[in-house]
Amino acid sequence: MSNITIEDQYVIEAKRIILEYDKVTLATNEVQKALNYSKNTILKYQNDLESLKGKTMPDKLKEQELYQIMTEYEKNINSMQNEIKPYLEQLESLKKSSHVLYGILKEKYPGATDLQLKTALNEALGKINV
Repeated sequence: MSNITIEDQYVIEAKRIILEYDKVTLATNEVQKALNYSKNTILKYQNDLESLKGKTMPDKLKEQELYQIMTEYEKNINSMQNEIKPYLEQLESLKKSSHVLYGILKEKYPGATDLQLKTALNEALGKINV
């Protein structure tokens, strides 16, 4: 049992960060399915590019086909980035929040070690209903 009692406002903030992190993690698991499909499509483009090298056709047609492949590739990459970007931003925000909370706790309890703070916070999290 820790001899540090962390104030409720900090415990509530820690709980908020944890719950938001869990929510973002679950959402990214769903997005991963879509990203796997996009990944397979991108690998198909790679194969298309490889097969284009070996095709015997006029250079103009090769250029057109290459342009089409690269356009579709770019659309897919942009789609993947747009799909994951909000979650990365949320995770970055949560990371900042956790660093701010850590700084506050270190300032509020200057003699406490990281382990003592972690133990006290875990104990407080177990007692709070938010």
